Parts: sequence; C-alpha cells; structure tokens
Amino acid sequence: MNKYIISSIIALSFIIPAVSLAQSADVDTSGDTTCAIISINLRYSSRDASTGGAVSVLQDFLNSHGYLSIQPTGFFGSMTRSAVIAFQNANGISATPPGFVGSLTRAKIQAIDCNGSATSVTNPVTNPVQSVNTTPIITPAPTITPTVVPTVPTSPQNLPLSINYLSQSSASGGETITVYGQNFTADSVVNFRQNGNVTGTLNGKNIQSVSSKQLIFTFDKILASNSTLGTYQLTVSNSNSRSNAVNFTITNTPPTITSISANSGQANDIITIYGTGFMNKVVPSVVEFLQNGQIMGTTNPTAKNPNAISSDGTQLQFVVDPIFVANGGVGTYQIRVSNNSTGNGVSNTVPFTINVPAPHISSISQSSGGAGSTITIYGTNLANKNGDTQIDFLQDGRDAGGTLASYIQSDGTQLQFRLDTILVGMLSGGINQIRVSMGILPTSVKSNAVSFSVNH
Repeated sequence: MNKYIISSIIALSFIIPAVSLAQSADVDTSGDTTCAIISINLRYSSRDASTGGAVSVLQDFLNSHGYLSIQPTGFFGSMTRSAVIAFQNANGISATPPGFVGSLTRAKIQAIDCNGSATSVTNPVTNPVQSVNTTPIITPAPTITPTVVPTVPTSPQNLPLSINYLSQSSASGGETITVYGQNFTADSVVNFRQNGNVTGTLNGKNIQSVSSKQLIFTFDKILASNSTLGTYQLTVSNSNSRSNAVNFTITNTPPTITSISANSGQANDIITIYGTGFMNKVVPSVVEFLQNGQIMGTTNPTAKNPNAISSDGTQLQFVVDPIFVANGGVGTYQIRVSNNSTGNGVSNTVPFTINVPAPHISSISQSSGGAGSTITIYGTNLANKNGDTQIDFLQDGRDAGGTLASYIQSDGTQLQFRLDTILVGMLSGGINQIRVSMGILPTSVKSNAVSFSVNH
C-alpha cells in the first residue's frame, strides 16, 4: 500500500510540470495593439494628467516618425504643435486651428502606426501525457537547431525616399530650405513639378548638405525669377527612387534697378540697366517708359538680341527704339523693368531722357536758288514728328532767317523746302549757308551747315 502511494505521488510530480508547460506562453487578451491609438481630441496645452497619457502617445509617434526631436514630456507645447502641423501638411489634413488633433488626424496616426491590425501571439503546442506509470519516465527535450537567415545588406540608394515636411513651404528666391524625411542620399536632387511635369531642378551647388533624414538646399534666384508664381509639387529624387510630393509655393519676386549706364540717350543708343530679378526665360522682362504714372512706351530687350538679359538676372540691355523716338518719344521719362507678364511685379523707377538725335546734311540738290525754287536736302535724322523741323539761312555763321520744311521723308533721309517770293524778299543779300534745326530753343539741335546762296 505504501509503495502504491509513493508511486502515485512520483507519477503526479511528472504530470503537473507537463500541464504547466502547456500554459507557459503569456497571451495579452486586453486588446492593446501596441501602437499609437489616441481616443480623444488633443490641442495646444493639453497634458497627460487630463488626457489619460494621450499626449505622450502623440509625442512618441511624432518622434519616431521624424517630426519631433524631443522625447515625450506629457505636455502639448509649441514644439509639439509645430510637429503636428508638419504632419498634417505632409498628409493633406486641414485643421482649425492648425495643430488641433481631431478625428482625421487621430485616424491617420492610427492608420500609419498600427497598419490596420495588431500583432497576434500563438500559443505553443505541447505533446499530451499518455499515461501514468509507477516508474517515472523521463523524456529528453528535443534539440532545436536555430535556422540562420543570412542578412542581405541594403544599399541606401535602394531604400524608398520620403518627405515628412519642409522648414518653409514658400519662397521667392535665395532662401535656405530644409527637407525632412527618410533615406536621402548624396546624389539626391530637388525637383519642382506642375501637372506632373518637371519645371525646375536644383542640384550641385544649390544642395548645401545631405544626410539620411535631412536635405538642405538654396532656392535659386534664377529659378525663382524664371518661374511663374504659384504652387508646385516638390519632390526629392535619386538614381533609384522618387519621394512623395509636398506643396511648395513660389511667391512674388519683383525686379530691382540699382543703377543705369546712362541717364539719357538718342535713337539706337544701347543702355544697360543693373539690378536683380530680371527674367530672361519663360516671358522675358520688358522696359517701360512712364510719364505722370502712365506707360508711354515699352521696349522688349530680347526681341532683337536673345542675350540682352544676363542668365543671373542682374543685367539688362535695351536699345532706344528709333520708331518710338520718331513718333514723338523725345522727352524725360521714368523707366522701370516689368515682369508683370508672369505676375512677378515691377521694379523701382529711374529717370531717363530721350534726346533729339542731331540731324546731318550730307548733300543738297542745288547750291543756290531764287523765288519759286524747291530745294531737296539729303542726310540723316532729318525727320521730326513734332513738326518743328526748320531750315536756317546763315550769313557768315549768323542766323538771318528761316522757313519750315515743306516735305519730310518718314525715314529722315530727305526733306524739301520752297523759296517763295515773300521769303526771298525778307532775306537780305549775302546769305551763304543753310542748316537744319529741330526742336524749340534753347534745347533745339542743329545740323552741320552747307553752302547755299539766295538769288535776288
């Protein structure tokens, strides 16, 4: 009897560990998915104490995804709000006020962090105990040889690029901008797209530094001045991947005039304007001539010279238009550079005077004439649309009288005047030269004098 009791006790001592082995895995049945689930709305100045720890959950998510550089503090401060705004911008979520964590933001956080399902834990399967013997049976545990999976190194270039947010989402040219994200490489470039097409690319000297999580670039002034205003899709690309797109707005970059090569000129003179923001692509800059705030004339510098505007937008050359001058363009103006065709504004103004080009006589149809004679003068710049072109009669270099031209050829190479009886009677003897004068004294301009005598 005693032997039976002892044998039974020994057998039970082996049964109990077998039963315990069947229940050795811990299974969490609480439903916790071990990912970021925020069940209440959060806002600036929220705290863990009043939200059941939700602020720390939010901060941990933002930190692990690169939006927040600090560890969870349990207080929803300005750094947390900035990180939330960056997350909302990157995911197309609008919030009022910005940084408010409502149902849309909470759902997006859960979708990203939880991936839609929790990780399950499976109980291990054990062999059931077959029988109880009076003699203990010791079954050695099977030897398990672990399977070694070789690790394949992943090249950074093969990892997908992603953008979380930008240090600023708009610029006008010259600003330094940081792109925050994942897996940036040394060969990364920044592209600007509209309607799916690349309209501009920054690389080389414009990329200041690159790390895996940050890319810093300078928004090039030339690219800015040659782009139309508006919103673009900014992406980062390398030889194997292209990131998601985030919105980037190019804002107004009006041109500026710092100096001008001359403050006056005549028809066909070449004038250089120095400054910034002059556009030489898309729709080039134009020069506008203003009087009393009204545009009196416009010159397109690149119409005849495609290289009239420098590639860096700091120099612009224009030709004083002879047609504008011939049609009454003589006078003083305020000139400016305009990029208004692309919405990029106008520059400051500087004074500029268009002078009457001096006429020149090259020959005359006859060297003398009497009453009734019509004389033709040949030369250049003989036309004046203001209607005040006059022929002066000189006696030993002194002005002895004059008459208006009766005919002027439009290109300024010919004019005619008539010697009528009254004019001849008014002129004294001794006239020995004539010349052409334009404008009103004392600012009128005069040609050279040629020999001519009046017959009485």
